[in-house]
Formats: sequence, structure tokens, C-alpha cells
Amino acid sequence: ICHTLRQTLQVKIDRVTEVVAGVAAAGKKKKRVAVLEWCDPVMGCGYWIPELVAAAGGECVLCPPPGGKTPYLTFNELLAAKPDVVVFALCGFGVARAVQEIEASWGAAQVAQLQSALAENSGLPGPAVFVTDGNFLVNRSGPRVAESAEVLAEAIHFRELGGHFGHHGTDFLATWDDALAMARAPRGEDREASGGANVAPLPSAAAQAWEEEAADSSEAEAAVGVQLALLAKGDFAGAFAMNSTANQARWCEPIRFVEILQGHAVFRRLLPSGEGAPQQPAAEVVPGAAAAAPGMRQVHVRLPPLPDTDEGAVLEWTMVLDQAGGGAGHWRTEKVGLAR
Repeated sequence: ICHTLRQTLQVKIDRVTEVVAGVAAAGKKKKRVAVLEWCDPVMGCGYWIPELVAAAGGECVLCPPPGGKTPYLTFNELLAAKPDVVVFALCGFGVARAVQEIEASWGAAQVAQLQSALAENSGLPGPAVFVTDGNFLVNRSGPRVAESAEVLAEAIHFRELGGHFGHHGTDFLATWDDALAMARAPRGEDREASGGANVAPLPSAAAQAWEEEAADSSEAEAAVGVQLALLAKGDFAGAFAMNSTANQARWCEPIRFVEILQGHAVFRRLLPSGEGAPQQPAAEVVPGAAAAAPGMRQVHVRLPPLPDTDEGAVLEWTMVLDQAGGGAGHWRTEKVGLAR
């Protein structure tokens, strides 16, 4: 399993390397890239991140050799390194929260000073300061390193590759100005990215059209209930088919989907109990938080405490209206995580 997963991720990273090689002009120097893991104090990047920058076709600055610890910096040291691109990947924060933290710590004047310096360094028009979801992507040394390389490639080569891998304009990657707009948008206002959902929302116009034909959120809750029932009786192919088209593409096949569930102590409780094992208490499906975007619902699944324990759990299903095959669409599972 581990070997297969590694091969799958390596293929994705190799694809990033091939794509960025295709946009780099012969003899053109690589862009100098500063990935910042914190803003006050300023911190560069370390560990696996310099290798991700290299895979994405950039030259990482303000970092130790791969595997080294993240260094502390001053703002003047950041400017002195003369980066062409700066990517904020604040540890523990999504895009909207990160840009709020940076703005509060640095102020608009310091951000403007950085943007001016980057424009002078690169000599190129267009955005050079980006904010990514460090909590979900770059700061995690797990399977998401592949998506992290894609996000970095889009930022580093924004004029050529912005949106190429499907990340720019979602909760994963935004220019500085777009991140500010995302953070300042009123809650509940329709927008392409919420800064907190950690998924790429459906296109707004299409989602609104589907919502006009869809029933209320109880249909999303019902779909979660169906998926839970399929998992509980061991119909993994049927449960896998309840995932969104994008989610199925990520997992490729039902067996990989089930292996992930089996590998997590809480998610494992959704699967059939082994022979002789005590029956798992029934889960309760309830509405979750307000929709992060049109065509999206949050549904919570409460797992009661196991016998002889006090440990319950709440899982959060992110449901989307999936229009695969045309029509109004059906509620399908985009992702599942522990509710915050």
C-alpha cells in the first residue's frame, strides 16, 4: 500500500516538474522564491519545503538545506534576499485567516513595500505575493505534498500556470489582493472561495442553477445516511460511488478509499465490526455549519462513545451538488474530516 501511494504521489510531483520545465525559457534564470511560514516574527521555510520549491521550478531563498529547521528573519533580511515571488504559508491558517494575520502584523505600508520590491526584482508585471492554505497543504509532510508542489508551481509561474492545476482562485491559493477580498467578504455572501472550507467550491453560476432544482439540505443529510449505511454493511463500491466525481478521481478506486478509513481510529468506526467484535453504536446525522458556497452543504455525523469509554467524535461531511451526467445534480461527498 505504501509503495503504491508513494508511486502515485511521485507521478503527480514528476508531472509538476515536467510542466514547469516546459514554461521555463532556455537560459532563463529560475525565480527566487521565499516561502514564509510565519509573519511575526518572520520565518522562512525549512524541512521538505525547499524541495517542493525546487520541484515547482523555483530557487528557494531564506531557507536551510533540505531537512533543516525553519529560520527566523527580519523584514529587512527578506528584502535583502531579493526574491521574485513570496508565498505566505502560515502554519495552522487557511488563506482568509492568514491574510488577516499578516495585515494586522505588517500593516498595508509594509506589504506595499514588499510588493514594490518584488516588482523591481523580477521586472515583470502581475502578482508576486501569494497566500496559500498552509494548514491544509504546505505545512504537512504527508500525501498533500503533491498538491503543495502544484500550488507552488502556479504561484511561481503565475503568468503561465495560474490555475493550471486547478488551485488558484480556490481556498488553496490566492493572490494578495484576492486573499484580502476573501477575508473581507461578509459571511454568507456568495464567493468563489471562503478561506476556510479547504475545498475548491463549485462554479458559482452553475451551483446556483443546481440549487434552484435541488431540495433543501435534508437531501444532503439523507445522502450521508445512505453512504454510512453502505459502509456499515461492507458495500464499499456503493459507498465509493456516493463520493463526488472529483473525490473519486482523487482516490481512484474503492479499495484505496477504504484503506484510508481503516487507517484512522475514528473513521474505522464507520466500517463493519469484525467477527466477535462488539457492535458499534449507531451514528447520528445532523445539519452542520452554514453552506460555505452555493451548491455545498456541511453535514455532521455524531459518533457516540464506545462501550466502557467516554470518547465520542463528530465528523464533518462536506457535500456538493455533483452534476456528472447532466441534470440538476445529486448530493455527493467531497470530503470528510473531524469537525472543529
